[in-house]
Amino acid sequence: MARNRKFQTNFSGGVLSPSVYGRTDIPQYANGMSVGKNIVVEAPGGIKRRPGSLFIREYPDVEMVRLFPFRFNTEQEYLIVLYPDAGDPSTSYIDIYRDNTLLTQISAPYGADDIDSIDYAQSADTMIITHGDYETRVLRRLGTDTDWELVLLPFVTPPPEWGEEEGWPKYCTFHQGRLWFACSNTQPQSVWGSVAQDFFNFDVGTGELADSIHDILDTDQINPIVGIYSERHLQVFTTGSEFINTAQVITPTTSAWKRQSGYGSYGTVQPVSINGGVLFLDRTGRTIRNFLFTDAEDGYTCLL
Repeated sequence: MARNRKFQTNFSGGVLSPSVYGRTDIPQYANGMSVGKNIVVEAPGGIKRRPGSLFIREYPDVEMVRLFPFRFNTEQEYLIVLYPDAGDPSTSYIDIYRDNTLLTQISAPYGADDIDSIDYAQSADTMIITHGDYETRVLRRLGTDTDWELVLLPFVTPPPEWGEEEGWPKYCTFHQGRLWFACSNTQPQSVWGSVAQDFFNFDVGTGELADSIHDILDTDQINPIVGIYSERHLQVFTTGSEFINTAQVITPTTSAWKRQSGYGSYGTVQPVSINGGVLFLDRTGRTIRNFLFTDAEDGYTCLL
C-alpha cells in the first residue's frame, strides 16, 4: 500500500482549537497545528521559539503583583510594578524600572486585596490610577528617571456624584482630548468626561460644546461597566453587553451610546488593542473575543 505524505509549507493558521479538527473546508486547517508550545508564528508563516525572559527581582507573592507599562515615548519606556507591603498588606509599593534597572520606589495606599481591581490610563508623563474604594490618584514622572510622585488627582471641579459614601470611579481612559471615567459603587452605569482639553475639570456648565459630560447607559438591565477604552470610537464594556459612543466628536449634545453585542466582559482583565481590534475576556472568563469594526456590518462584531 502506497504511503500518503502531506507537505505543509507554512503554519500561518496558528494553533487550532479542537472544535475545528476535521474542518478541511477552511483555509486555516491546512496551515494550522494542533499543538504549539513556546513558539511565535511569523507573518510569512514560519515559526520560531518564543524569546526568553530576564530575571530581575523576585517578589514574595506574584499572584498579587500588577505590571503596568508607562511609555513616555519610543525611547523612554518604564515598567510599573505594584505589589503589597509584606509587613503591612493594607498598604503597597510601586517600583519603577527602566532598562531592567530599579529607578525608585513609592508608597501606595492600596491593600493587597485591592490591587487586582485597579485600572489605569496614561497620557504623556501622567498616569491616572482608579479604584472604586480609593480617591483617584495620579502617578507623575517629574522630568527625570528617578523623580516621580503619586498624589491625589488635583480636580479643578470634581463631579459631585463621587465621595467617601458614594465611592470613586473604577475605570478610566483618554479620548478626544478628554479624561473619561466610568462606574462607581453607587452609579455602576455612569460615564463621566472632563471638560475638553482640561483633564481635571468636570464642570458640566451649561452644556456648551467643551463642557463636561455625564452619561448614564440606557439599558433594560443594570449591568455594571467593567471597562472603558479609546479606539476608533469610545468603547464601554459591561458585564452584559458592549457599547460604543456613536458621535464623531463627543460633546454634551452629541454624546450617544449604542449597544453593539451581548457577550459581556469578565472585568478583571483590561482590554488590549491589537491591529485595530480590541481583545477582551468575555463574561464566561474562558473566551477572548476581538471587538472589531467591520464595514459589512457598519458596526462592531465580536470575533473569536
